[in-house]
Amino acid sequence: MATPENTIGLYGVTIKWLNRTPNYSDLKPEIDYVIVKSAFACPNYYGDPIQGLAEDEEWLAISSNAYPSDYTPEMYKVETTTLPTNQKHPDFPNYNMYLTKYDRVLRNEAELIESILQIENEANMSIQSESEKAKMAQLAPCIAAKYGNSPLNDPEQAVYNRMIEVGDKVFANAANATQLIAIVKNNADITKTPRLFDIKSGWIYDNITPQGFPLENSVV
Repeated sequence: MATPENTIGLYGVTIKWLNRTPNYSDLKPEIDYVIVKSAFACPNYYGDPIQGLAEDEEWLAISSNAYPSDYTPEMYKVETTTLPTNQKHPDFPNYNMYLTKYDRVLRNEAELIESILQIENEANMSIQSESEKAKMAQLAPCIAAKYGNSPLNDPEQAVYNRMIEVGDKVFANAANATQLIAIVKNNADITKTPRLFDIKSGWIYDNITPQGFPLENSVV
């Protein structure tokens, strides 16, 4: 990659070091350093060393690591930290970087369980529309009362079959949620034990079609 010819577009901060021998792996604002001036353009066009700073001051180029792409928000969250570093800017080695880091962090037990229950609800919502749910709630008692006492006619049988189909899929999703929650709860150390499962696996989804669901189009 070619090195830029000038510092146009390069911004930085001036910090004042309170600790002359900082531990870069454990820097603390207001204890190790303070920001004197923030987010202003590099004063040197060609990236030469910054002049005119006090002995305990440093100008650092604002930079950031790549945002993590290999994570699912249901399982992980991203924590952002921005701190001075002693790492040289890749294009302008006269400047250390004021670096923003993005760390992928596993969600805690309660957050993971909430994600699982939310995914279960989304899967179930795909199985049955709200209008079909309303119609099934109205028809189910009628079908149940008649079932076993007299034969169901064809429309009634279609409703019954749809009730069984939906029930089987909802029960399957419930079982998957139970299994995933058990895996989460069985990890002794929720912050350190790696997850050996895919939180999005095992769910049953149905695609909503323009024609709706079978029960929406049935007449009883």
